[in-house]
Amino acid sequence: MEGEKTAHYKGTVTLDQIRESYQDEDAAARKRRDKDLSMYEGLGVDKLAVDLWIDQDDRTRRFRTRGAADKGRFDLTMTFFDCDKPVTVRAPAAKDVVDPAQMMKGATSG
Repeated sequence: MEGEKTAHYKGTVTLDQIRESYQDEDAAARKRRDKDLSMYEGLGVDKLAVDLWIDQDDRTRRFRTRGAADKGRFDLTMTFFDCDKPVTVRAPAAKDVVDPAQMMKGATSG
């Protein structure tokens, strides 16, 4: 992966298994994760295929998730570059911000 040696892990997980995995977390964390899972449920997804690439320093270098939704398949890949390098973060203008959950509602309404 971009010249780095990584270990590749692959599997399938149901939304119920994900939900079970965070039941011991605090209420705020559970609420955030439940909101994420409800987005998948709203799309008709109940199971995700997951690929994860971990580097020699135990950092995630790439994460890919795929699933079948009511309106078709989805495939999302995130690749992480320049780990541990300093960054400057600036909040975007309000006009440039979207809520992915709202976007997905439009995708499921036909």
